[in-house]
Amino acid sequence: MKLWLICSAEGQMPAGALNSEEYRAARREALNAAVIPEGEKLLRGEGRRVCVSSAPCARACAGALCPDAEYTVCAGLDEAEPVPGLMPGIALPLALRARLDAPKGEAKRAARKRAEELIEKLEKDGRDCVLFSHPGQLPLLMDALRRRGYCFSRFSSGAVRPLERILATSRTAHCGGCAHNCMLSNPGCGVGRDKARRAGIPFVR
Repeated sequence: MKLWLICSAEGQMPAGALNSEEYRAARREALNAAVIPEGEKLLRGEGRRVCVSSAPCARACAGALCPDAEYTVCAGLDEAEPVPGLMPGIALPLALRARLDAPKGEAKRAARKRAEELIEKLEKDGRDCVLFSHPGQLPLLMDALRRRGYCFSRFSSGAVRPLERILATSRTAHCGGCAHNCMLSNPGCGVGRDKARRAGIPFVR
């Protein structure tokens, strides 16, 4: 099973300083914005399950990037509500307020549990999937996948960025014979081709 994790494009967050209440309202407004990405490469939906969070921005991205697919709303892709952090009534720069008010405690545990339950359901289904989520929830999904032995392919490092696409594949689908760690469906050396043959995995010759 292959999973494409896509960070939805969201509405613009305010540039000024925010207190906790203003930050939570701004996050809700950003998630409720139906931002339509333009100029992005489309994803084929045939044979793949497309799942989105309940946020309008995720549904808008799915409609734009997978126009031929029907999608399913999954709670495991929803981003947890920010939790008032230190000095909740004091306006602070956006980056600092985001760190202070990031979901924690019970809110984070609940979001992590939703992510783990979703991955379990997807594995039982077994189909390739495209998942549209958000910067706060995607790291929890990646943690759940990492614990289940998945590898990630991405073009950047650090925090997940809007419209970033991350490919998650099971470690057993990779060669592991050298530093390239090619997928057995497209091995780049004799070791990988031999492993693919023994595993009965058709590969590009």
